[in-house]
Amino acid sequence: MWTVKGKYIDSHGKEHDGSGLIVKVLNKADNGAYGEVKTLNIVGDLVASGKLSVDKKLLGIISKSSPVIVMSMKPGEALNRIDAFQRGDEKVKEKLTKEALALMCEEVATVAHTKGILHNDNNMGNILVTLSADKTTVISIKLVDWGAPRTYTASVTKEEALEWCKGAWPVEQWKKAWKIRVL
Repeated sequence: MWTVKGKYIDSHGKEHDGSGLIVKVLNKADNGAYGEVKTLNIVGDLVASGKLSVDKKLLGIISKSSPVIVMSMKPGEALNRIDAFQRGDEKVKEKLTKEALALMCEEVATVAHTKGILHNDNNMGNILVTLSADKTTVISIKLVDWGAPRTYTASVTKEEALEWCKGAWPVEQWKKAWKIRVL
């Protein structure tokens, strides 16, 4: 992921403040990439997609022309990267995890019901959280990384999606990630 400096003008001539954007560089434009672009468009986070031509020496990892997705940057940080979580004891970590999971499942269910997209990669790195000013409570989350969505052709109720999310992503599963410190 790369940030954007300055202004970005999309193919429709709309100007975007680069500080609110990120660029995801892909290895190839395959079905997974097309699916992510389509999903980002549906959920309202897509700004642009296409090819980026860059001097290979500049970035070191990008080929001469690489597929990219330009998307809206979301506020927050992965829970396991937040200092209050890293320094907290098991009780603090469990409290913050439960709060993040409850908000995450609520958002997953809302998006599934209203947009027909089920966010299916709900690991700590794909859920950005914001804590209260005193750093003791998760007050909001944002879903990111729509690279592995499930789509519905039939409607799903919010309650069905909420039940699925709570069953698929229990606190115990995230507890395993507590031991991993992301630098």
